[in-house]
Amino acid sequence: MERTWKPIAAGILSMFGGAVDVYPFVTVSVLSWDHLFAGGRVWINLAQIVGLFLIPGVLAVIGGYFALRRRRWVLALAGAICGLLPHLYGVPILVIHRSIESWITAVIMGLLIVSIVFAVTLIALSKKEFK
Repeated sequence: MERTWKPIAAGILSMFGGAVDVYPFVTVSVLSWDHLFAGGRVWINLAQIVGLFLIPGVLAVIGGYFALRRRRWVLALAGAICGLLPHLYGVPILVIHRSIESWITAVIMGLLIVSIVFAVTLIALSKKEFK
């Protein structure tokens, strides 16, 4: 079977999307930790952040690794899809709470969604290259 660039590009995009998904967990964890010792109120449950961002982000990074190695197509595809999920429910939450302050933030989030959809598509198209 001919080896193409598709799994490599998909793996990089999936890993990048997963890293972006892990970022809110780290940020909120640090902010919440600071509030706990300052006597403030924690505004969000860390278990929610773990379930919404950390787990899908880690799965996306693992799926990107499998895509780069061209191993286990199902895990690579599942990881790319997991990388897409936080962006699909995170964007409406930010819009509802009016947390998107500038148009550049909205553009960056849109580009992330498009790049991860591209990663899912590339993994799906390159199924024959995986062992």
